[in-house]
Amino acid sequence: MNEKVAFLFPGQGSQYIGMGAIITSDHHDLVALAERKSGLPLQRLMQEGPLKQLSATEIAQPAILLASLLCNKVLFDQGLVPAVVAGHSLGEYTALVCSGVLAMEDAFSIVTQRGRLMAQVREGGMSAILKLPLAEVEAICKAVEGEVNVANYNGRAQIVISGDEEGLTQAGELAKRRGGRVVALPVSGPFHSSFMARAEQQLAQLIESIEFSAPCIPLVSSINGETLSNPCRIKTLILTQITAQVNWVQVIDRIEEMGIKIAIEVGPGEVLTRLGRNITSAIEFLPFVDYDKIL
Repeated sequence: MNEKVAFLFPGQGSQYIGMGAIITSDHHDLVALAERKSGLPLQRLMQEGPLKQLSATEIAQPAILLASLLCNKVLFDQGLVPAVVAGHSLGEYTALVCSGVLAMEDAFSIVTQRGRLMAQVREGGMSAILKLPLAEVEAICKAVEGEVNVANYNGRAQIVISGDEEGLTQAGELAKRRGGRVVALPVSGPFHSSFMARAEQQLAQLIESIEFSAPCIPLVSSINGETLSNPCRIKTLILTQITAQVNWVQVIDRIEEMGIKIAIEVGPGEVLTRLGRNITSAIEFLPFVDYDKIL
């Protein structure tokens, strides 16, 4: 194929039960590494569930990393190498592995600890606000009495907010009065907010000790849409990732500027595929199950 392809890696919230079907004899080393580093029976959980257990933050994060890396291996084995990679929140760690910045074993060590630390923070939640632009949602967050902020800029009119229950309730009511639609998200805590500061500080102790290499495939930051090449700069951004806002619109805008025509969501589900299609029509977004259309 002649078109430049981007690999986009999804984060928590994607459906990973049943992913055991992709595990073949060629993948046993990767699965064994993931289970050893996480201390979890990931293959069994991905094949059998139960979904409630698999969806728990401390299990979902290493399971999602494993599933996405399995999908990534399938594409690489078919000779499909991306021109650029990016990941949404947790998915950024898969992008770091794919681009050669992080070793797989280090990624599983970080992500396992990341999931455990984030799962301990339960004093708030997250809501999606639809039909309102970013500036208006930001103004709503500033207007309420509770502590709430924009967590994910997922689309021109699809914003996720994060914070305490009071702030989320007030912001939701104000958004509805301004013509927005509000959807509470089934997450365990207020990700990408200041409530995650302690978890971020604890995770930093592990990340600081791990070597980051220069990417061999261009990498776009989920925090600011910046194309990254300096490993020190990459580590600096990753150290703030748990509390920082995910600017997915900036990511898609950036890969469009790079001349990308096809973007594959490397993992099961179609969350990033749907988001991308709502951001731009200049790129063809495909879920992993449809990747064979471009081989």
